[in-house]
Amino acid sequence: MILQAGESDEGRDFAAAAADVIFSRYSQYDQAQAFYADVKSRLPKFGRTRDQLLILPAAGFVLGDTDAEAHEAAREIRRGRHRVTSVRQHRRRGASARSCRA
Repeated sequence: MILQAGESDEGRDFAAAAADVIFSRYSQYDQAQAFYADVKSRLPKFGRTRDQLLILPAAGFVLGDTDAEAHEAAREIRRGRHRVTSVRQHRRRGASARSCRA
């Protein structure tokens, strides 16, 4: 499975050409609808149909040293009490890569 997270023109073309899923960051309906229409309109150029690319809106990932830590961090993020850091920052601290959906 190929997942694409970039939203540049190149990223959208890559998704249309080769990805199974593209992530969307849009939470406003009109922006999400425009993103959907744009990405789906690129598929025929690469010989693909609209059903060959899924769009996954507002996906987030939470990493922790253990599954329990990742789940607790996800709960804190939902409550607005956890400082979100990047994977790079997490790895610098020597942490492993356990994850859960936020």
